[in-house]
Amino acid sequence: MSKMERNLWQTFLWGKFQKQIGRKTWFLKNTESQLLAIKHPLIFGYSWIDIPRGPLGEGIKCQKLIKELIQNTHNDDVVFIRCMPKKNCKKMKQKFKMYPAHANHHPETTLKINLTKSEEQILKQMKPKGRYNIRLAEKKGVTVKNSRDVNKFFKLIQETTERNQFWGHSQEYYRTMLEVFGQKSQLLLAKYQGEIIAGGIFIYQEKEGIYYYGASSNKYRNVMAPYLIQWKAIKEAKKRGCEQYDFLGISPAKSKKNHPWKGVTNFKKKFGGFIENYEPAQEIVLKPLQYKALVTMKKLKKLIK
Repeated sequence: MSKMERNLWQTFLWGKFQKQIGRKTWFLKNTESQLLAIKHPLIFGYSWIDIPRGPLGEGIKCQKLIKELIQNTHNDDVVFIRCMPKKNCKKMKQKFKMYPAHANHHPETTLKINLTKSEEQILKQMKPKGRYNIRLAEKKGVTVKNSRDVNKFFKLIQETTERNQFWGHSQEYYRTMLEVFGQKSQLLLAKYQGEIIAGGIFIYQEKEGIYYYGASSNKYRNVMAPYLIQWKAIKEAKKRGCEQYDFLGISPAKSKKNHPWKGVTNFKKKFGGFIENYEPAQEIVLKPLQYKALVTMKKLKKLIK
């Protein structure tokens, strides 16, 4: 299997992390393909299976792994399997009846920075406001350091989720992620006038640095600490030999103006880079009646809102 196909979400470590937080996983492989599958709960005791950014490989080999996965879950209450096959895995769609995913568990679009350029070139390709905010944070005396203090980061997460009205994970979730990925992970915390005001969790997987979670305090937002944290992580990724830096997700180009990721997308785009789109997720339905009921309930929930 070529290294070009590899990604964080189809690695042994990602599977180990999922197991540690209580999810059932399957890691299947053959000579030319592999898949990591993760089980997620649904209502009424049912479940669904995610193959994040996979399976990896080509044609018939992918088909065999999917078939093996279905056999392994035959006695489970799995309603559907969601996967993101690459273009070279289209033959798999001929073997299994697949539908466009009714929801997205992973970003459809992301923003990346080419790290093979010099630091000066990376700064130059940023938007002027991005460079300005990095320098402003430095001028104001913001400092950014490595940390393993999940307690302090979690307090920032709580402030951020309350402010922006979205959900986060438990403190143990972030702690487990850092423990499982060890030296491949990094928690950066920004301090200003003796207070921790921003933080971020990053994963450095082979040739790619990934910005995974970020949080900031309601205080001192004018000193632009998150921009300096990103710049420190970008330089760290480059130092580790990464060739790309992935901001993980932005709102798609054709999304509505009120997309929930609008604010974070504007923040990320100030760092420049290039946009990358993923193949649309597909779903293999194992229990048609339950699947139809699930999709209908989700549609009704949106209408009620």
